[in-house]
Amino acid sequence: MLRALQEMEEENPIGWGSPYSGRRTGMGRKDKRIRSVVVSVVGAVLLGTLMGGLIMSLFFSEDPDLSTRSIDSHLRRAPDDAEQSKSRIEGEKSGAKKKQSPQTLQLPVLQAVLVQGGNFKEREGALKTVRKYRSEGWAAVTTEDPPYRIYRGVGLDREGSRKLTDVLEEKDAKTYAKEVQFGAQSVPLTSIPEGKSLITWLNHGHQVFRLLGEKSAEGLAPGEKGVSLEPVWSEVLEHYNHLVQTAPQLEKGIPAKAKPQLVQMVRGMDQVVQSGQTNPKQPESAMLWQMQEGLIRYALAYEKFVEALR
Repeated sequence: MLRALQEMEEENPIGWGSPYSGRRTGMGRKDKRIRSVVVSVVGAVLLGTLMGGLIMSLFFSEDPDLSTRSIDSHLRRAPDDAEQSKSRIEGEKSGAKKKQSPQTLQLPVLQAVLVQGGNFKEREGALKTVRKYRSEGWAAVTTEDPPYRIYRGVGLDREGSRKLTDVLEEKDAKTYAKEVQFGAQSVPLTSIPEGKSLITWLNHGHQVFRLLGEKSAEGLAPGEKGVSLEPVWSEVLEHYNHLVQTAPQLEKGIPAKAKPQLVQMVRGMDQVVQSGQTNPKQPESAMLWQMQEGLIRYALAYEKFVEALR
């Protein structure tokens, strides 16, 4: 009987033990489950709070600069105004350095308005027309290459050329005003060892061109009683003398293909000054037209001179 009761107790223990008995009661297991639930809930709340704080700091940071730990830290920031201004200034400086590159040389620009009075396919026809105009006391110069254009005057601007076209059209001459700008593009510095000397030389020639180009056009205008060269003549001679005296030395330092054009420029200025010095106080119309012809020769030779250097 006792053995039977003992076996029943071992097979199906009731668990009446006290807290000191070493056995876990049913109430103990229930308390353990409650604690597990509470710990899980608290842990989930803490983890959620921590993750929420991290996300808020990533997307809503008050720091204007992105953190290196941010989700956007790998993205390139758009430059602010200060950075854009700095980049623009650096770009302008870089562009200025390129323009002032020591590999090229900017020659003095010669601006004028040529009065064209003919256009021929054959050189012989152009030369025949030029001789006719010159025999009548007019200025006339033909270009070296086809189509052979005949130029009959030159002004510094539209107003100056208009004075010439007015007097030519009184004789039923058909004319066309053509604006030109020679020397605007730079040339390689390697072709001109003495670049500064060339620029100085050209400035002297261009100044004579401007002074006598204005005066001759003014004296040839219809209804003009005459013009005096005396107010500018001493300045003209100063520039011309420097041009003639330094030309031989300058010719030695330029490419061979540019030398004929330099010679033509000097010859054009020779014609201009020699025509004016006959009577600077009151030059006749024929002398003024001769001056105009020399100025045309100078301008056309300068165009070819720049092309040869390039």
